[in-house]
Amino acid sequence: MVIAAGLLALWVNAHAGFLLGPLLLAAAVGGVALAALLRPPEQRQRDRARAVRLAVALGVGLLATLANPDAVGPHLAYFSAGTDTPALTLVADEWSRFEPFRRPEPNLPPQPLAWGLVWGLLVGAPAAGLWAASRWRRGVGAGAETDVDPALVAIAGASLAALLLAVRFLWLGIFPLLLLVRAGRAALAVRGAAGRAASWAAAAAAVLLVPGFVRLGDWPMISRAIPGSWSGYARPYPAAKYYGHAVWLLRDAGLAGNLFNDYFMGGFLGFWLAPDLRAFVNGTLNVPKEVIGANRAIRGRRGAEPGEDFLELLDRQRIDLFLGIRLPQVRNPNRPWFYTTGHLERAPGWIPVFRNLRSAVYLRTNARNRDNLERVVDYYARQEVPFDPRRGFDPERVIRGTPAWAVEHGLVPTRFGELAAASHGLNPLRRRRALDQLASLYAALGLYERAIRIDRRLLKLDPGAVAPARRLVWSLLRLDRTAEARQAAEGLEELAASVPADGLSREIAAAARRYSTLASDADRDALVALLPVLTRSQALQLMAGVVSPEPRTARR
Repeated sequence: MVIAAGLLALWVNAHAGFLLGPLLLAAAVGGVALAALLRPPEQRQRDRARAVRLAVALGVGLLATLANPDAVGPHLAYFSAGTDTPALTLVADEWSRFEPFRRPEPNLPPQPLAWGLVWGLLVGAPAAGLWAASRWRRGVGAGAETDVDPALVAIAGASLAALLLAVRFLWLGIFPLLLLVRAGRAALAVRGAAGRAASWAAAAAAVLLVPGFVRLGDWPMISRAIPGSWSGYARPYPAAKYYGHAVWLLRDAGLAGNLFNDYFMGGFLGFWLAPDLRAFVNGTLNVPKEVIGANRAIRGRRGAEPGEDFLELLDRQRIDLFLGIRLPQVRNPNRPWFYTTGHLERAPGWIPVFRNLRSAVYLRTNARNRDNLERVVDYYARQEVPFDPRRGFDPERVIRGTPAWAVEHGLVPTRFGELAAASHGLNPLRRRRALDQLASLYAALGLYERAIRIDRRLLKLDPGAVAPARRLVWSLLRLDRTAEARQAAEGLEELAASVPADGLSREIAAAARRYSTLASDADRDALVALLPVLTRSQALQLMAGVVSPEPRTARR
């Protein structure tokens, strides 16, 4: 038993945090000791002996955790975490508190099924513990198979307290569940029809949890990160998730310096680009608090200190390269989402060195980055891709000059030639669909003039078309053509008035009205930077046929 308990402590310490294993074992010691006080005198000796054995197991587990090169050092770091570095509560998917009196929210844990199950445990486990304590006082079941283990009661209570602290500890609900099962077995210590009926009812409830997990549980969130085909499972990792086209360009061009990146990409970038390129932030949160504050401000295209604007913040952080990501689409509710692909369009002192539909790389054009610019020029010369060292990467020139390279690197889908041909075809329906798709492609690539011309044409053909009306206002705002955007927004508002559920059109129209009232260029840029234009279904359609980056398996 001592060995088993010690191994349990080691396992829990390795997977759930330094303090959790010892606390659970300490709770077991306390539970058995308390049961000894409650039981009749003739039964206490056995519980006391067991409490001693568990205490020894606790000591063995604690000593085993010190069997590492730094001894107690890693454990002491736990207590200082969140003082010099950001607090773990920033990670909403793991460390947000479980609030039983707040309804579950979409796309955030806990999901409705887990929330309901925890409520059942919060009600049932304490009741089972009190019932077990009453049996101990009466001396019922001690040493028998129907006895409710006092160690289990204590661990179940500690587990309930832990899972209320953070949603990442919901897995500890297994211990209160085991308590309910054990108490149920003791309460139904009968044979015959009643026992069989209870067993079948419990089995049916367990089976119903499977479809419940799929519909009301975590599966909708989990499934987004799971490959949808066997070929997806054959890939070592999803390179598209980490915007591989842009990352491979950074690596193949041999660029160096400080790179701004989004939070979730830091580990991937560190592996492939370090030490030449240093990622700004990564998922370990092992960075100063001010870096996390700057990261949030940069994603929102604003400064981090009073009187500071976005470009000044990049300069203060000595950012040499900026990796922008995502499409300008409506986000999933309650999920962190920032569209940064267009953050540095036409920004003074910066040029684009790569852009495709869902990512962009910008280079700071100062003396420190002269070598980086030469590396970019050499890279595109080797690829025989047009690139202007003064104006930077022009997606339109690349699409026209090297169409195969543009398809391979995610600028346009494989069917781009068919769309272009259909946009001049004789079939009116196919022509409008092709033009609509081309306008979305051009808007996502930052080719706003091209998108505006197409959308004006589409609105002449069909004045009630909502998607072109949205894109027109959005593209005009991106070009700072305030008066035209305000006029186009009036037509968009009229279209949205007839569709109560069209919140996106109303958001874009409201942004156009507010844009004209803002006196600061920084405020106007921040407003437009965070404005979506595509629905999620439109974004999926836009990416259909876009070539995904190939995963690499070795640093060459």
